[in-house]
This record gives sequence, C-alpha cells and structure tokens, in this order.
Amino acid sequence: MPFTPFHIGPALLIYSVFLFLDPFALVIGGLIPDIEPFSRLYLGLGNAVHGPLHSLVGPIFLLPFTLLFTLLTWKVYARIHPSTKLRRTLWQVSLISALFGSYSHIFLDAFLYSEMNLAWPLPYWNPFLYQLPSFTIYNIALACFLIALPLIIIRRYR
Repeated sequence: MPFTPFHIGPALLIYSVFLFLDPFALVIGGLIPDIEPFSRLYLGLGNAVHGPLHSLVGPIFLLPFTLLFTLLTWKVYARIHPSTKLRRTLWQVSLISALFGSYSHIFLDAFLYSEMNLAWPLPYWNPFLYQLPSFTIYNIALACFLIALPLIIIRRYR
C-alpha cells in the first residue's frame, strides 16, 4: 500500500480490541515502514520500493525511530490535552504496540508487492503475494477503520 492512511485502520482496530496498548505507537508503527518506499521513490534511493524494512526483521530496525516518534507525540499530546482520560503507557507497552502496528503494515503489503521479501536477508519468500486481490486488501483496511472508530469511542468513553 502506498503511503496512505489505509494503514491507520488496522492499527486502530487492534487498539479498539486491546485498549491497554499504546494508540500512538500502534498508528506510528503502522505508518513508519513507508519511510522506505517514500525515500526510494521520491529521493531516488534504490530500485525496489519495498526492501528490507518491509520484511519480518524490518520492524525491529524501525523500532527505535517508532518509539522516539511515539514519545514525541505523547509529549505534544500532553501539552494540547492535559486533562484527558488517555494516559501515557509504559515503554514496554509502547514497544509491543509499535511492533503490532508495523507488522500489521507488513502483513497487508505482503499481499500486494512482488518485491517484498519477507525473509530478508534470506532468499525470497512471500507466501501471501497475490493471495487476495488488491481491492480486497484496501477494502479490509477501510473496513478496519470504519469498525475501529465507533468501537474506540464506545469502549473508551463509556
């Protein structure tokens, strides 16, 4: 999936089911793998759009950046909304949340892109490729978003 808000839907659905997770780490984790295609397409850094960061080990490499952005987001959020019910989580919860977000991104993209080697640096392996049509993947991501929003509102603010 290109750098789009489609990856936010699955991250929010995960959060709507597991409210103890860090919502910012989930969303940032779900978006940050697209730094790779963005840099490759727009900055001309390499041929394959989805490389090592879109593999099973890619989210591990991205974890420090995801946690840094999550921490910065929490700091900004606390200044904007100091009296909210949403409270900062433990760093361990943020770490797990970031991985869930990143792996949901990798999983969705694995159905769409032939250059994705999930086993990188090992030989090519992507058993999900073309198992579902691309419009189905986009619809799943959209449905996740449409299901997650009301669930979060209902569960969080009741």
